[in-house]
Amino acid sequence: MKKVCAICSKVLFPGDFGYEEEFCECGGTYNIIDDGVQEPLLKEDNNTTAAEDNSTTAAVESPEPSENFDRPEEYLKDFGFMPMIEVYKEKNKLFTFNIEYDEITIGRKTSRSFPDIDLSIYDQNKYLSRNHLAVLRLNGKYYARLLSSQNISYLNNSVIKYDEDYELKDGDKIILTKELGIIVRNI
Repeated sequence: MKKVCAICSKVLFPGDFGYEEEFCECGGTYNIIDDGVQEPLLKEDNNTTAAEDNSTTAAVESPEPSENFDRPEEYLKDFGFMPMIEVYKEKNKLFTFNIEYDEITIGRKTSRSFPDIDLSIYDQNKYLSRNHLAVLRLNGKYYARLLSSQNISYLNNSVIKYDEDYELKDGDKIILTKELGIIVRNI
């Protein structure tokens, strides 16, 4: 029998550290999945009756967690699973930005431009546009849209074309410039 967290899908097998716990590290509860492997029953008391010996413990049946598990955002906020953008410079994580709105812009702040994620202090060579990239939420899905026709950005090593929407998945990497990039999480 294995245990699977209902929120983060962490799988624990008998003998794993934390298998005896009721709650996962993320705060979710474990569902018991019968994978066909029986654990040996240990008898602590030799004075059991025949009725006690013949009793069986039924496992709680629950479906395997799916990749498309729809998690309500309000519930996720309580456990720190808010959709977010991690900003990196040369493979060093700079900061994390929670996605709380339907549109987030990334770029350089100027007197005429106020992006939600201002990277001007990290972009000394000004490779980044004032309004470089947008992360949009449409119909419950997240998309990346390049807002600058002057610069090239990459989504998982594929070129992002100007003013086209690209669906994002958890862990997708977007290269903004030679030095700056982002990773989207929990979407």
